[in-house]
Amino acid sequence: MTYSKSKNRSLIDEFQSVFEASAQPEFDITSVPIDRLLVVYDRSNRNERAAATADAIAERYNSTVTEALVPHATAPAGRSPKPIEGDISSAIKTLISETEADLVILPCPFYVAEEQPESHSMGGIVDELIGELATPFLLVRTTSTRPPFDKMMLYVPGTIGVEQGFSLAFELVAENGALELYHVVDENIVQTAAEALEVVTEVQTDVGRSALIAGLQQQVHLLLNQAAKSARDLPFELTTLIELGHPVEKAIERAGSEQYGTVVLRIRPGEREEHDHLSEQMARDLDDVHVLVV
Repeated sequence: MTYSKSKNRSLIDEFQSVFEASAQPEFDITSVPIDRLLVVYDRSNRNERAAATADAIAERYNSTVTEALVPHATAPAGRSPKPIEGDISSAIKTLISETEADLVILPCPFYVAEEQPESHSMGGIVDELIGELATPFLLVRTTSTRPPFDKMMLYVPGTIGVEQGFSLAFELVAENGALELYHVVDENIVQTAAEALEVVTEVQTDVGRSALIAGLQQQVHLLLNQAAKSARDLPFELTTLIELGHPVEKAIERAGSEQYGTVVLRIRPGEREEHDHLSEQMARDLDDVHVLVV
């Protein structure tokens, strides 16, 4: 199958418009309160890091901090958290409600047996909490002292609004820090769309892919810049990156190579859609980083 150059150009433009539409989240950047923090410590070696992160946020926003401790665990040095009794998941839900927590900080994987591997898991309790509650969770998947908010990546899903997610990310990024808006165009979707339009050969060329990705990046970059104007006055570096590949694999690779302090993911409670499942898999597979789930 062959096409003229003008025909190829129009087909590439059509692909570009399809994926621009799927990669345009709604933006509504507003000031987000971080007045009340809840930190729950478990039996892991990430407790000290969770405590230090809570202290940094509390100092910056003058937040009140409520601390709790699961059974048979040791509190970080100098801490006197409230002991949790009974069902841990229910107790945490009660604490979130009672304290009206704006952000919950948990070492992660949370409350897993010592013999269980710590990779590819958030812990069953975290799975349940994220699945039911709209409260943001900051999962501490690292013992590193790397500042969590100096360099952040926000993974943008393709088809949902992420107003709260963007607001919290913009709020937390450090002054003079860096925030990257990152989106992966699923190569399987590109292939499916190409087959539907019967232009498989043309779209798979480097020129076609480059045009598609460039168009997406330009569109999302314009949207992000518009959102940034209403975010806050503190200066920070703002960048965008659009890649083609498998979303989970590319995001994990990107996070590992760039040494982010925090990766921000959108996982909606309740009934999940495909983009929620992708973000959930990223949250399980990410390591040596803070993961902010909004």
